Amino acid sequence: MTREEFRDAILVRRDFDFVYNNRRFLVNSKRTSDGGLEISFGEEYTSPKIFDSFTHLMADAKIDFKYLREILVDL
Repeated sequence: MTREEFRDAILVRRDFDFVYNNRRFLVNSKRTSDGGLEISFGEEYTSPKIFDSFTHLMADAKIDFKYLREILVDL
């Protein structure tokens, strides 16, 4: 999956999951009252981390010791 495909999935589908290394991860996005975007990301059955933009998600989200942006090509 490309970065653009992942971004579009977040903006259009709002709620989806994917499997990486036999573990399921969930992504959920919603508009905030001020018009911003709140994205929650995390492994299934764990407390997700909250990001305030797609850029923030790509900069800080990790699975194990790899950044999410580095593993997108494997999805």
